[in-house]
Amino acid sequence: MGLWESIASRPMRECAVMRPHWTQLLCDVVLLSAVSSREQTAVQKPQAQPDNDKTVQVFLTALGKHDFPVTPTQSELSVSVDKQQAQITTLRSAKSDALLFAVMVDTSKSDAAGADLIRKAALQLFQGLSTDGNQGYLVLFNGSVATSRQPLPVSQAQSVLDAAKFSGGTAVYDAIQQTCIQKLSRAGNPNTPRRVILLISDGEDNQSHVTHTAAEESAEKEGVAIFSLITESSLAGPQGEHFMKEVSQDTGGRAISVKNPTAGVAPLLTAIEDQWALSFVPAQPLDQKLHSLGIKTSQKDIRISAPAHIFVQ
Repeated sequence: MGLWESIASRPMRECAVMRPHWTQLLCDVVLLSAVSSREQTAVQKPQAQPDNDKTVQVFLTALGKHDFPVTPTQSELSVSVDKQQAQITTLRSAKSDALLFAVMVDTSKSDAAGADLIRKAALQLFQGLSTDGNQGYLVLFNGSVATSRQPLPVSQAQSVLDAAKFSGGTAVYDAIQQTCIQKLSRAGNPNTPRRVILLISDGEDNQSHVTHTAAEESAEKEGVAIFSLITESSLAGPQGEHFMKEVSQDTGGRAISVKNPTAGVAPLLTAIEDQWALSFVPAQPLDQKLHSLGIKTSQKDIRISAPAHIFVQ
């Protein structure tokens, strides 16, 4: 402003001593310059920034033929929230993102026959994920749920698994909900958006206090992907396996059913390593509610596993 005033005041003083037919012309030029400068100032004034960043990030997996991980293409993806199209901003590999995980082991009577192999698979999963600064909880559940108070080193996880007894009923829905809310929540881990559950179970439930829908919604609300290792049991029916596959698909994870639990370790570790982070801007306001999410690809022979609902915040 000081510079503009010094330039404008000089011709104004000259206007007072010049001949009349020049005085009006010069004064008009000065007035025009002043108006122009004010207009430029108004144009250059920075625009107000929006109060909230509406970008939402979800983690997904992409599988091709024979369930091998594949690379999705951003231009081939479409996203809708409550059936309204959303604008995709980025798609990137999440491999280098820090990971917070929970290995959840069903220690009910129905899995007692395969206890040794289940312990071994759980330890291999825990060990395989405990790299590059990643941290993990260990959760054992039957009719009740026991969770480590803090992330464990592999040696402590092994000690707990070696001492685990398999007996009683199963509360897998309670275990999922409690783990998502108490250990893997958004609010409790704001700097670690990539959070997953490794669930080892036959999926049967006879003692939970919440429904399977409530358990799944807790995972969706907290942004937790569930990767499931489905165990075989003579006491389990098709309902348990169906739940395991559904909760994995609808949270952006993957489910694997094998006779020997250790055979499913490598595919699950690969699926987690090959997670993708997709960011987009929904049309909906940030209302702190769950909204239906649809992610499709036009690439042939590719199946996308992504959250069925997102928490817009």
